Amino acid sequence: MAHVAPSRAAADLVVDGTASEAQMLAAVMPLIGAALAPAPAAPSRARGVCGVTRIPGVPVFAL
Repeated sequence: MAHVAPSRAAADLVVDGTASEAQMLAAVMPLIGAALAPAPAAPSRARGVCGVTRIPGVPVFAL
């Protein structure tokens, strides 16, 4: 509680475990679906080096 409670007010979604699994997934998936999609491959400057792309707008969650 000491770590989660302060961020709860800023969370886009609070999953407290009282809903069914299907209801919780239905609430969460629209918010994180874009983050689960594979990131486009970044062009490499050197052989064996790949880039990482962050997805802007990923919501904040309190569990």
